[in-house]
Amino acid sequence: MILNLQRQSLASTTTVATDQDHDNDPEDEALVAQYVRSSLDIALPKIKKEISTGQATGNEPALAYGDMDRGIVFSTTTPSATSHSNVLPPAGLPPVVQEELQTILSNYLTWDKKLYADLRLDPESIRLVEIRPGSGQIEVDLIKKSLDEARNAYEALSYTWGSPTPKETIMVNGVKVQINEWLFGALSSLRLPNAKRCLWVDAICINQADIAERSIEVQKMGDIYRLAKTVVVFHGWPSTTTPAGSLLTALFKFFSRSVNNGVSDTESSQANIDVEDPFRSCGLDRSIVCQGFIDFCFRPWWGRVWTMQEFYLATEEPVWYWGNTGVSNTVLKRDMPLLMTASWELYGGKDILPWISRRLEGRQETPDQFSAEIRRIFDMIGRRHKTHGFDIPSRLYRSLSAQATDPRDLVYGLREIFDPVFRRVFVPDYFMQLELLYACLAVFLIQFEGWGDMLWWYPHRFQGNGLPSWLPDFTKRVVPAVTEILPGDHLSESHVQLKLVVLNHALHVEGYRLDNVEAFALIGNATELDVLRELWRFEATFNRSRLYSIHVSTEEELENLEFNRFLAICRSGTSQDNSSIYHPVASLLDWTTKSNTGLPSTLPECLPYWDILMWHAFRIGSKAVSEQFDEDDRNRPGILQDIFSSNLSNAFRKIIAADFIADCVFDWDPLEYVLEYFASMLLWSDGNSPYWQSMAERKLSERDQWDKELATIVSSFLASLQATSPDLVLLDASEHTIFIHILAQLRSAGEELHRLSLDWRVQAQVDDLKTKDETVAARVRHETAVKAHFNGRSLFWTRQGFQGLTAPGVEPCEGADDFNEEQGVDMRTWKGKAKAPQVPERVELGEKSLFKFT
Repeated sequence: MILNLQRQSLASTTTVATDQDHDNDPEDEALVAQYVRSSLDIALPKIKKEISTGQATGNEPALAYGDMDRGIVFSTTTPSATSHSNVLPPAGLPPVVQEELQTILSNYLTWDKKLYADLRLDPESIRLVEIRPGSGQIEVDLIKKSLDEARNAYEALSYTWGSPTPKETIMVNGVKVQINEWLFGALSSLRLPNAKRCLWVDAICINQADIAERSIEVQKMGDIYRLAKTVVVFHGWPSTTTPAGSLLTALFKFFSRSVNNGVSDTESSQANIDVEDPFRSCGLDRSIVCQGFIDFCFRPWWGRVWTMQEFYLATEEPVWYWGNTGVSNTVLKRDMPLLMTASWELYGGKDILPWISRRLEGRQETPDQFSAEIRRIFDMIGRRHKTHGFDIPSRLYRSLSAQATDPRDLVYGLREIFDPVFRRVFVPDYFMQLELLYACLAVFLIQFEGWGDMLWWYPHRFQGNGLPSWLPDFTKRVVPAVTEILPGDHLSESHVQLKLVVLNHALHVEGYRLDNVEAFALIGNATELDVLRELWRFEATFNRSRLYSIHVSTEEELENLEFNRFLAICRSGTSQDNSSIYHPVASLLDWTTKSNTGLPSTLPECLPYWDILMWHAFRIGSKAVSEQFDEDDRNRPGILQDIFSSNLSNAFRKIIAADFIADCVFDWDPLEYVLEYFASMLLWSDGNSPYWQSMAERKLSERDQWDKELATIVSSFLASLQATSPDLVLLDASEHTIFIHILAQLRSAGEELHRLSLDWRVQAQVDDLKTKDETVAARVRHETAVKAHFNGRSLFWTRQGFQGLTAPGVEPCEGADDFNEEQGVDMRTWKGKAKAPQVPERVELGEKSLFKFT
């Protein structure tokens, strides 16, 4: 029954809602909402779990939808006055904290007893704030009006609460009370000199200390913002501007130029204006305005969960305020593309100003993530008219980047912009257990939105007795890096039918058995170099044959018999090891990161000093790299030059050298052991050994068979070691003395390259080169991107060669490396457009099964 309740109209049509989507029959809405609530009762029934405590056994109720207090949720009665008798701060707190809490409690008592007690609300009324004109002490009148009477008679304030501690004093109905700094700044800035100004302000018009009243008033939020004549979005006032200057003041002056200079408000007029012209026309410096724009996008208002609801529901275009300067949202929509372009020209693609770096650091975002945030803001501003104030829950929670003082507001603060069924199901109730509320939301998104990827976007789980293991914490959404391969968006790919259902607290998922997991590697939180080292070891164990497999020989190489023999040896000996685990040809970065992000295919190319090491090895590199060294250095041969014969030196440089140098950086100890121990292996340790004697007697016609034997011998020797050069060493050595000489040269070169990788002077060269050489600058960015992508995540591979990467934010379970035949694999991590279902090449799809998560 529940499986058939998925609303395919939402999941398979469009992401843009219209008025017609919400003009449903109220009786139908009520019927569907009741059906959903009945399904929640089935998904989260009231059960008892036996908890053993020593000799006594007690019952602990599990999470149950039927336990919620529906008296407050569906009640239409007036809530009783809040009781605050004998309220005191907890004992034992530090004196400063106790004093602050006492001030807050005393202030709440004043509001409740002297102001709210005479203005009790009913379901059809609201309180309003009238700011008296003038200057000096702020005085306001708190009044009560019916919703019909208040229509178009007030402005609704949208602002950032900031610190809850009341520090500023105002007069309300002649009573002295305290409010926080941000609200005080808003009232001061919006006060008119000669007339009253009527506002609806949540912090004053709702008794925030009365949970029952707050639950009921939040249900009116949609009407409050729709009935307001204007929604006023307050971003702050000039005294809060950055030390760099009055940046936002300059930005709002730029916004206001259309009024002052008579410039047309149409977007088409801007399309033909040079980027510089608008700034010069109003006497402003482009860099100052763009910094103001970046600061504007960093304002805390954008991170509030109530922001979208308050902004979307305005009947007319909202007005943006900085201090007492206001501009219409029409102006912001007009100028947003211009400012995005100008800011990118100034700061994009290069090291951004230290001031911007500090702002990014404060929000723990990369420049790429900040760029995505600006696009989200632009989309939000434009969606107001496209959606007529409505949105789809699964689409919004997929991109939700907001915070709330009360985590319940991540549901209640968005309900008015969702469809009527959602609003009827999720009626505000601040007494409701948070975990139960989130469980209901999860069931709704899975079963009625058909959003199977919800657990990918919200991987963090609640911990506690009686809580389902699949219960997501909606305060912790994944913020994917630009390199992330995202799950297929079911709203645009209607053919993907993910079957998930919650029954009796357990999540049931239909899936396929794919393969046995052979190994598991956790990439811990570490430095950039340590992350690259762990990834290198993972790939070296599993995928070292990749370069042999993908190399395309040139005409010259095709004529080189020794070169082709070497490729044949490598390809015959490394495609599959003795355990029959398939080794694929895709590189680790290719199968774990999104294409077209600029990342290279191989890990060594992400090392910032890779070009410097290559110059030391072969004297190849850009002019900027070469200029780091004096003429004597440039005239000496490279560390790895002249080790192999002319027939095979090209094979070494093109196919082996990158791995060899990377081993010197990431894993020198095992490589050194191979080079030392290889010469002492009995088979070829002595110049008179049968190996060298038989080699001298080999005829050309027997070379193919000999190549196969050589590949088998070397593969056996390297079964537990990570190295790829011995094949080439033996192939290039016609006698024992040459063999020993090549090994000694390789070991000496490896030691020097390893030492260089640890030399602080090499890092100093990188710091200098990244401002001169774009390739080096790109490698620095790549190293940072790789760390951001893999930090804290786990890699695994299977017997058939399928490679997987856990979703960002997923923590490993205890005994995570103890996989068995029943292990399921998320096939959507595989790169490519998902049709149903897709698996990697050469991997057989197993039987369909039902997986149960309790």
